[in-house]
This record gives sequence, C-alpha cells and structure tokens, in this order.
Amino acid sequence: MTRRNVHKKGETGGTFIVILASDLKAENIFLEKTIYEDVVWDAIYDTLVYLDDSYSPKPWLAYKYEYTPDGLVWTFYLVKNATFHDGTPLTAEDVKFTFDYIVKNNIPNFANIVKYVDRVEIIDDYTVRVYMKKPYAWFLYDLASMPILPKHIWEDKPWNTTKAPVEVGRDHSNGLRESLEST
Repeated sequence: MTRRNVHKKGETGGTFIVILASDLKAENIFLEKTIYEDVVWDAIYDTLVYLDDSYSPKPWLAYKYEYTPDGLVWTFYLVKNATFHDGTPLTAEDVKFTFDYIVKNNIPNFANIVKYVDRVEIIDDYTVRVYMKKPYAWFLYDLASMPILPKHIWEDKPWNTTKAPVEVGRDHSNGLRESLEST
C-alpha cells in the first residue's frame, strides 16, 4: 500500500515506518544519494503528477493538465486543498518557485527536468503554465520525480544545506499533506 492509496481511501493517522538498508546521508532531498533515500523523500514530498503501477503519468497535486499540440505549453491546474506540513496552502507561487529555484541553483539531481523549460507563468492562485524551449516527450515522467517546494520555507535556504529547512520526523515534514476528496 502506498501513501497515495491511503489518501484516496480517506484513511488518516497512524505511523508510517520505512526500513532502510542504510542511513540517510543528509536530511535534504537535493543531496539524495541512494535509492533508499528516495523512498523517504517520496513519502515526504509530493509532485504535480505521479507514475501509476503501469508507469503512466497521472495527476496528483495538479488535478489535471493540458498541453498544446506542439508540446510547447503545459497548463497545470492545482488541487485547492493541498497544504504543507505547517498548514500553508499550496499555490501556483510554490510551483513557479520550485522550477525557478532548481534553475537558479543548477541543482544536479533535477537539472535535466528543467533544462527544457523556458519559463513558468502564474495564471492564478491554482493554475500555472510552463513554456518549453522545445518539445520534450519525457516531461511528465520527469515531473513525477520533481518535488514541489514550499516557497515560504526554501526561499532563503541554500539548496545544498545538509539539514532540512524544517524538522523531518514523526510529526513534521517538508512535504504536502493533502486530502483528495475534492479539488
């Protein structure tokens, strides 16, 4: 059972335990070094889309997306009930910030995802448009691994800090907690 299945069933509370073959090297998703750390970060951070059991991209934080026939413009419509660990709502500002932050800092683990992106435009609080430099067939697949960052927490933090900007643990996370009952 994955965390996405749990949310879809409406179950809340409890403890999520992950057994790793090694310790985390750093408390920062950008310094991820092993597949084991990916398991942890996947449980903490959320993405615009995810890959289902057939490895097909499906909406997640974006409840739907559209693209132009030439693949140069992508529009993502965000769920309106997603919040970060501290209760701050997810908005288009966080999505734009995430793309800009990765580009500005040339973050190695995610540089390939954004190298085809020309710019990101905020349409409204829950809609973001991504303009591509050229069509990129794997864009949605790559987005399934790109965490959406809380701007209010990460905007003044260096990307390569060895400590998470906020506590990661039993009661806190950097990621989003959402209820997918309605959008």
